[in-house]
Amino acid sequence: MSDVLKALNAVHRELGPIAKRKVDAGRGGSFQAFAVDDVYAAIGPLLAKHGVVLTSTVDDVRVEPVTFRGGAEGRWVMVRLRYRFTALDGSSIETAGVGEGIDTQDKATNKALQQALKYALVQAFQIATGEPDPDQASAQLEPVTDPMRLIKIEAWKLVDGDNREDRDAAVEEARQRIAAALEALGLTEQDLTDADVPAVVAELRRG
Repeated sequence: MSDVLKALNAVHRELGPIAKRKVDAGRGGSFQAFAVDDVYAAIGPLLAKHGVVLTSTVDDVRVEPVTFRGGAEGRWVMVRLRYRFTALDGSSIETAGVGEGIDTQDKATNKALQQALKYALVQAFQIATGEPDPDQASAQLEPVTDPMRLIKIEAWKLVDGDNREDRDAAVEEARQRIAAALEALGLTEQDLTDADVPAVVAELRRG
């Protein structure tokens, strides 16, 4: 067994329970969940004790505008990172983390990065999250995203944007597909509503 696996096993064995905090979800009620700082505080010292260094590499960042109830504008950010645990002998192992953040100011990226690391550590050390089912919690989210964001994401998938060398060409092709779908349905971007999204996505796929 490599040193890094031995060290991570030692961290896992020594890692005690992490207290969960009550989180107020507004109209969605409340639930028990780990605070990001509590996860850091519990695992960080054990990694140092057993000679493990944690580094990260950003693989992907996506940013989309969002509109909140009341008209406030904000940003939705999704980040995908690779985390490498490295022992003193140079042996290492990687895991991945994905995080999302949403904010009306400049904190969306920081929130996404914190969540990505939190969940990477939670998964790596098999810690029960105590968080609500995502499908149930999503219905209580306060922000209302721009319906065009979902359409743009679907168009990007259809043109295989992530794997295209010429990203500008992919962006233009996605834009043209969206314009054609809206025109076929007699819609404009300005008057688009959430209820129109399924029809536009279906038209994109037909095109």
